Amino acid sequence: MPDKKIGELLIENKLITAEQFNEALEMQQLCPSQPIGQLLCQLGFLKSADLEYVLDHNNKRRKLGEILISQNLIDEERLNNALLASKTEKIPLGRALIRQHLIEEEQMSRAIATQHDLKFVSLAGVRFDPALSGFINATFAQRLRIVPIRCRDKVLTIAMAYPLQRDELMQIQNFCKMKVDPVIAKESDIVIAQQKIFKLSGSTSREELGYELSEDQDSESGKSKYVADVISADVDYLVKRVIITGIMDGASDIHLESTEQGMTIRYRIDGILQKIDMGANEALISTHARQMVSKIKIMCDMDIAERRRPQDSSFKMKVAREGVLRSVDFRVSTVPTQFGENVVIRILDKRVGAITLEGLGYAPDDVAALYKALEKPTGIFLVTGPTGSGKSSTLYAVLSHINTPGVKTLTIEDPIEFGIPGITQTEVNETIGNTFARLLRAFLRQDPDNIMVGEIRDLETATISMRAALTGHTVLSTLHTNDATSAVTRLIDMGV
Repeated sequence: MPDKKIGELLIENKLITAEQFNEALEMQQLCPSQPIGQLLCQLGFLKSADLEYVLDHNNKRRKLGEILISQNLIDEERLNNALLASKTEKIPLGRALIRQHLIEEEQMSRAIATQHDLKFVSLAGVRFDPALSGFINATFAQRLRIVPIRCRDKVLTIAMAYPLQRDELMQIQNFCKMKVDPVIAKESDIVIAQQKIFKLSGSTSREELGYELSEDQDSESGKSKYVADVISADVDYLVKRVIITGIMDGASDIHLESTEQGMTIRYRIDGILQKIDMGANEALISTHARQMVSKIKIMCDMDIAERRRPQDSSFKMKVAREGVLRSVDFRVSTVPTQFGENVVIRILDKRVGAITLEGLGYAPDDVAALYKALEKPTGIFLVTGPTGSGKSSTLYAVLSHINTPGVKTLTIEDPIEFGIPGITQTEVNETIGNTFARLLRAFLRQDPDNIMVGEIRDLETATISMRAALTGHTVLSTLHTNDATSAVTRLIDMGV
């Protein structure tokens, strides 16, 4: 027995009459792209909740892939590739198709609207009433990727990137105490609308994160008016959101990687590169990838027109949390790639305060062994490991331990990452000749008990460090090796 069509099911369940169905069919001839169920609801013959129930109960919804194939937007081979990517990356099919540049975001949203018998609306250029922010909590809206766009005659119109469950719609309806009219919109448009609506009410996602980020005034003094013209508020927000996420999650580096599908953001946390879900912002980041790179270049006075050569620079920002303001340094490196420029931002958070080995997660037995080794008045203490493994943090913890009133401790760093009261810290500046080796020679004439050298990079620095360790000083430094025993081989290779 062939499956019954939606019209037959609606008539059979006495939700509409045959005359009403025929009237909707006539209307569909004028609007062939609109589903019959949607037309029945617009004509007032059918409640949207009843339509949803019949469609779901009878499994009458067409699959998204089928709709896109029927619209000649993709073929079966590309659909299968996108389904595989969706399963592997654990993302919705629509996002996988957009990342692979197989369809446009609007085409995807219109297909979703067709699948769920909902209306598609464009939010581009729409002006929103600030009062709309009172209907839905900002965090709730961001989590569900929805935004209130209109309130008229006790009907609240909600734009959604993906259709909500019936109970979620009822939850909103009960909270607002008015009827909810759901529509579909592009996810990127919803993100922008959220920013406009919730910013107007004084609630921004930055405040929800507990951080406020502002560019250092000193670094802004030389900026031209042209900067404000080429960088939109959306790009400015996205860059700050990416940086705030890195600071909040304790990342040492932020990697902005250009790919064929757009831009991917990864964070190095505890030495491992991790991809953090940016929610609805992911689509916006890929859309504004090039502008985001330009914004970062402007922040650190790079040449925004130069995209063919690598560049290195730095910038500072003021970070406020719970009323406490501090300055954070960022080192930036850009390289050209096949699909655009890659950017790596090293976060140098100069938090003032003691770092302990216990606080870094070292086992009590290891801490006791390290403290015993540090009781020796002279010698060299090397911390080894790959990039991002915690070498600098370990050295700072050791410095905090040996920093007592009866000793003098000097440090040479590139750059200074943490401020420690009672210790004289100096930053390398190779442009004026202040290298590790030159500063180390000068330090030996300052009668220090302890010297910390940020990194041993060359033979000259290594040789002076060894001599200092052999002449009554405690020297602490780092080496880029994968394990402790390789430190000996590395020093021998240098020529020590």
